[in-house]
Amino acid sequence: MLDRPLTVAEVETIDNGFMLPDIDRRILKIRPMATPVDQISRSARPRTTASMEVQYFSVDNRPSSSEVSQIADAENNEFTISFKNKLDGKAFSRTDTVLLTGALAGGKPHTFYVTAAEGRALTAVYIGPDKEYALPADTEGVSTVVRMGRAAAELDVQTPQTTFVPKPDHNFCQIFKAQVENGALLAAGLKKADMSFTDQQEAAIIDMRMGMERNFLFGSRKKMAGPDGNTYFTRGIWDQAAREFIMPASLTGLDFIEMCRQAFTGHGGSARKVLIGGSKCVKNLVSPSKDSTVKQVGSVETEVHWGLNLKVISSNFGTLYVVHSETFDLCGHESDGMIIDPEYLQKYTHIPFSALRLDLKRSGQRNSDAVVLTEASCLVLRYPEAHMRLIGAKA
Repeated sequence: MLDRPLTVAEVETIDNGFMLPDIDRRILKIRPMATPVDQISRSARPRTTASMEVQYFSVDNRPSSSEVSQIADAENNEFTISFKNKLDGKAFSRTDTVLLTGALAGGKPHTFYVTAAEGRALTAVYIGPDKEYALPADTEGVSTVVRMGRAAAELDVQTPQTTFVPKPDHNFCQIFKAQVENGALLAAGLKKADMSFTDQQEAAIIDMRMGMERNFLFGSRKKMAGPDGNTYFTRGIWDQAAREFIMPASLTGLDFIEMCRQAFTGHGGSARKVLIGGSKCVKNLVSPSKDSTVKQVGSVETEVHWGLNLKVISSNFGTLYVVHSETFDLCGHESDGMIIDPEYLQKYTHIPFSALRLDLKRSGQRNSDAVVLTEASCLVLRYPEAHMRLIGAKA
């Protein structure tokens, strides 16, 4: 582009929606701590959609490990390794090397070479470190096979294909609305409290965002036909997460480390995630008592990101930004929480947040000023494996 300045209009012709509307920036400043999920989703650039129904695909990485149910001796130093989950066999293929750990490993890791992978079992040749592999006397406990690198022969040119099949899914954009009215006589009269029409709009936006937050977290997806057209209900991200961790009533340092291990490993997600939880969940994490998780794992600092004041807890697996959510308490999840990867939290917008002024005086309906606030949007988790529900133990 030569001999002319770059304008908003020029940018919009190249990429519609590149310039964030000023109204969205103002919304971010209105009580951000009350709506953390909505706050984070608005801080990133939303995707516009031409339809109320959003079609999207998510691609998860292949699992890096699988829990083993049993190992059977075959012949010629070959063994059949069976999985507890029949779907886990798809994570492995011929020419993979795998590492056996846990109870069936007898206290030290053992390496195998996969010669065939079918269904819920692998056929694998023992590699080492011993000359032969023998089942230990005590096999009670968890045993895991970890996928390592491939091992090709000298004359091999090709290798089994690695395929990542996108999983189709969909969600509905829900039309959120709020209407603010101010009578003409009330606007002109003297009042003890200085409550302007703009103040009423701000209060309406707060209430609207809090309702949206509850739908974005715990809403159910449905489309319902009616005399005024279809009504769309959006699906919350709580049910979209693929992982789940059961939190004990009293979280120890080891429990916290295990939670971080599951939240940060095995899916290629970000090293920094946000933990949004109810009051009991957050208290369990950052309680100042001498036996608290924080005292055992590390100190807590406060940082500001996305306009939110966040408690920061670091672990060897990644960093958690912790924030309390009123929505979890109100919706019966005070002991629960959710670890969200902000990089893979995507907002779709069919109707951007807008304010429509209604002329009720000229239409002869009411002698008042009115504004209707509208947004049609939804949230999706692009990589469900990168997010995890925290289920707190109920008393």
